[in-house]
Parts: sequence; C-alpha cells; structure tokens
Amino acid sequence: MGDGSLVVGFGKFWIDLEGFVEVKDGMLVIAAADERSDEPVDLAPIEAQVAARLAEGATVKTVVSELSEDTALPRRELYALVQRLREAADV
Repeated sequence: MGDGSLVVGFGKFWIDLEGFVEVKDGMLVIAAADERSDEPVDLAPIEAQVAARLAEGATVKTVVSELSEDTALPRRELYALVQRLREAADV
C-alpha cells in the first residue's frame, strides 16, 4: 500500500480509491460514477419514448425512473428533458 494509492477500510471491506480521489481547493474530493461517453446522444428515440409514456399517463418521476437505466443521459438531464416535453404537451 505504500505505492501512493488511497485505500480505505471499513471493517473487513477495503476499497481502492485510486482514480476517484483528488484535492481541490484544499479539500479531499472522492467521487465515483458510471463512465459516460462524451459522444453526443441522439435524443429523438428518447423523446419518442418519453412522449409515449406521458401520453399513457405516466408521471415525470415514473418516466425518469424507467429510462434512467437505459439511456446515456445523466438523471438530471433526463428529468429536464421529460419535464420539458410534459410542459410542451400541456400547451
């Protein structure tokens, strides 16, 4: 463990945080997330799914929950997209 990596132990569980740790503005920042591609996402099929589910009466929360695992969009962006389409449909 003297190789400069950060290893944290919780009882019998040990986690190697190498690659997920940085010092920013004097604070230790530990973050982990699924890798996401920087490639642009084609929103047309996602918007079609959202519109269909909203037309069926699904709530924004339900649609976001259903699609969050299947899309490459971060949850907050997916929520904004669903909310935007719902508001557009209400006009």
